[in-house]
Amino acid sequence: MEGYRSLQLRNDYPFDLNHTLNCGQTSRWERIGDWWYGIVGDTVIKTRQVGDVLYFSGCSEKFYKDYFSWDYDLLNFYGAFPGGDPHLELAIREIVD
Repeated sequence: MEGYRSLQLRNDYPFDLNHTLNCGQTSRWERIGDWWYGIVGDTVIKTRQVGDVLYFSGCSEKFYKDYFSWDYDLLNFYGAFPGGDPHLELAIREIVD
């Protein structure tokens, strides 16, 4: 997409922008069509995910990666919840698969 920065998701990074911004854990984000618009501090960001590519404008790549904890090991985090809670296991499988 012309005029936007883009980031390719790693194969081992189970990130879903729509789930992340729609889950209620973030604030000041609104979805209009296929795009999310958010205010982070004094920064206005426009972003969307198409397959395994994230497109964004309004901030630097470093800012975007820091905001979404790009370097956080999600698979290791999900692996820290072995057994015990069938609801949590189902939620993790939905995200990872």
